[in-house]
Amino acid sequence: MSAFKAIKNRILAAAATDKSASRYEGCIDGVSNRNVLGWAWQTGNSDPLVVNIYSGDTLITWGTANLFREDLKVAGKGEGKHGFDIPLPLDIDTSTLRFVIEGGDEIGHNLFQASLPAGSPRGKMDPAGKPTVWLEITDLIHYLRHHKTVSGIQRVQCELVRLIVASGRFRIRFCITTESSTAYYEIPFVSIETLLNRLDANSSIPLSEWAGYTSSLADTSRLRDADIASGDMLFLLGAFWNFPDAIHLINSLRESGVRIGVYIYDLIPLYNPEYCDRQLVRMFVSSFAMLSQIVDLVFTISQYTADDVTRFYRELGQKPRTIKPVLLAHEMRGGGVGAGVMSRRGSLAESVEGPFVLCVCTIEIRKNHIYLLRIWRELLRKHGRDRVPKLILVGRRGWRVDDFFAQLEGTDYLGNHIRVLHDISDSDLQSLYQNCLFTVFPSFCEGWGLPVGESLVYGKICIASQTTSIPEVGKEFAISIDPDNVSDGLQTIERYIFDDAMRDKAEANLRKRFRPRSWQDVATTFLDELDGFLRETGSDQRPAPAGFVKLGDLARLRRHDIPASMEDLTFNHPGRHLVCSKGWHKPEPWGRWMNGRFSTISLSLDATKPIPPRIRVYLEMVVPDEIDSPRLRIVSACGAVRQAHPKRSGAFFVSIDCAAVQAGSASPGIKLSLHIDRDHLLPEPDNRRLGLGIRAIGIVDPDNVMQRLEFMESLLLGSQ
Repeated sequence: MSAFKAIKNRILAAAATDKSASRYEGCIDGVSNRNVLGWAWQTGNSDPLVVNIYSGDTLITWGTANLFREDLKVAGKGEGKHGFDIPLPLDIDTSTLRFVIEGGDEIGHNLFQASLPAGSPRGKMDPAGKPTVWLEITDLIHYLRHHKTVSGIQRVQCELVRLIVASGRFRIRFCITTESSTAYYEIPFVSIETLLNRLDANSSIPLSEWAGYTSSLADTSRLRDADIASGDMLFLLGAFWNFPDAIHLINSLRESGVRIGVYIYDLIPLYNPEYCDRQLVRMFVSSFAMLSQIVDLVFTISQYTADDVTRFYRELGQKPRTIKPVLLAHEMRGGGVGAGVMSRRGSLAESVEGPFVLCVCTIEIRKNHIYLLRIWRELLRKHGRDRVPKLILVGRRGWRVDDFFAQLEGTDYLGNHIRVLHDISDSDLQSLYQNCLFTVFPSFCEGWGLPVGESLVYGKICIASQTTSIPEVGKEFAISIDPDNVSDGLQTIERYIFDDAMRDKAEANLRKRFRPRSWQDVATTFLDELDGFLRETGSDQRPAPAGFVKLGDLARLRRHDIPASMEDLTFNHPGRHLVCSKGWHKPEPWGRWMNGRFSTISLSLDATKPIPPRIRVYLEMVVPDEIDSPRLRIVSACGAVRQAHPKRSGAFFVSIDCAAVQAGSASPGIKLSLHIDRDHLLPEPDNRRLGLGIRAIGIVDPDNVMQRLEFMESLLLGSQ
């Protein structure tokens, strides 16, 4: 306690000034069971204040209000460096807390209550007793560590989270995992609200400060483990493939009775890999292939993507899961400026001399920007610089566009007739939409196409590709072009540049007849479909295991065997990598270790073929050097038991004969529980607890001699 007081006294001494002529201000933005967020300052004084936190009359902790917040600076609160984020002791009753500025006034609870949106659930159980829905937002938090603006998948997440939280219809909680993906951690409700509010006013915050703030938000040492329980739903809202090891954690949760949902944006890396980075293709295909075996509910952002997901299951020879299209919005932001509402020409739009055409999307090969470069080159050749409008490209640089940028630089951006912008604010983007002649979107393939809808909302026609999901967005209001036919694009764009009457007529029709879908509509559909699924399925149904091994098949469980293309999947079923369902560490190049003394192997069987009354399961196991003569006990769900007692470290084989049991509502399967009498804790910094390892699993009909011989041959040859 002496150190506590000494540090506090030094801060108070540094801040000591004549404060009699000024007043104190402050606000509690939110309180969770882990931290208190808010701000405090003294008018006319930039020194940081100390905020004391009491439980009743007992001082329990304190903190310094010295964090930068853009909203405070905009509001005239000094330089904005008056925010605080104070950790709380564990298991504290937040209803008893009082917040007092050192030497000043108490920050009242009424300010805390007023700072939260009306109807926010605050993590309490829905009166109807609905289960908790955990929104998994690891991708969003990770993205915001490196970016201050959002687009694409991250924009969708922000809009949905904002509106779902405000709805109060579910017991919503938020969770993230780490790159190691060993556990999920809960991010407090108030932290999510504060993050989204600060995201709206962070344009002038240095990226380093913004990154520090978002990193502290995801500091797992300060977060509680997410208590995801049987009957709950874990819903993956973002780019799940960026954290491939999380698939095994999710599989373990599903084995415990947690239902899994996912929002699928597109399957472009699977069906159009030529437009994607090679590493992305491998990460996406392997992650989606395995997740497809785990997931119970699939939402898609378009009917086109829903059809692609259905096609995937059909090609894999499986019955599709519950697939529901939840179409995205047309508007750029909920409550944003819409069609027919024109603002003054903003500073960014003013910097563009003369009329311009706008293209908004990440600059990558799939978006087909080189198509526009060829068209603008021809327009300039035919009509001259004075008659051709500028082309404004808004988007970050993506992959496989080195040739495109080389051509831009080689022509001096067509004599500065093409301009590239990125990381601009929402207000600047709105100004560009409102003041352009029209927009263009020549993408080869999309899961939806947000910029097409945004253009229409702002009353601007969009000349867009006629492929994939894009017609769902633009309907009859977008002007279709063939993204493979430059001549078609040139003629269409040329007409809408030079024929003012045609353009005015199209805009008038758009303003009169277009009915945009709002983000509120999307959130309502999202919740309605989710509510319907949870109501129909109830909380007691256990799905069939995600693991899958055919009779006569040998499944090797090493990491580098994970499939990376649709062709791979036809020979290497993704379910092979999910048989280790609970109590395992993530896969390594040789196989997997048990996480301690208990683990589970679960797999479904092919119900379209006769299943023999007796099945033999072979396991290739490994004893680590640190464990001497362990005793292994294998118990099948049918009641069969097998024991093994390997005498030394290294590989050994064990088999168990068992009968298939009803593994879920859909198909029979096998479930084995593995128990060992000793394990080993690895030293720091590893700190993993190891049991036995597993290299491979295989199942055969013991009465089918030929199948057994072929299996043993593949086992022996593969072990050499």
